[in-house]
Amino acid sequence: MSATVAILLCTYNGAAHLDEQLASISRQQDCDISIFASDDGSTDGTVDLLKRFAGTNVIPTRIKQGPGNGHTANFLSLVDDTDAQTEFFAWSDQDDSWDADKLARAIACLSRFEPDKPALYCSRTR
Repeated sequence: MSATVAILLCTYNGAAHLDEQLASISRQQDCDISIFASDDGSTDGTVDLLKRFAGTNVIPTRIKQGPGNGHTANFLSLVDDTDAQTEFFAWSDQDDSWDADKLARAIACLSRFEPDKPALYCSRTR
């Protein structure tokens, strides 16, 4: 059985990058993902892109209005508000583009630790 991962995606006027980001999330291998998106008041069509993705993709996607207090508050609002029943959480900026094995590599690393102990995995950017 594949590991479950809730992706916490924060957006703010990210329409220019969002299609590529969502496509890279869709290509993740060896895990079952869901997306929890929080938009912090975009005016550039970001929310429409998220809604279109949610309506046409098999990945469960929930979209909410962010607090409107910047990226840190937006991410924290997702942590506080996410009711996901999942094994892992992954944080995502709106302009990231992920390799298809990004989450699989993270899960492999984190799976070496006891499941009842907190663990954090960070990866490099390029």
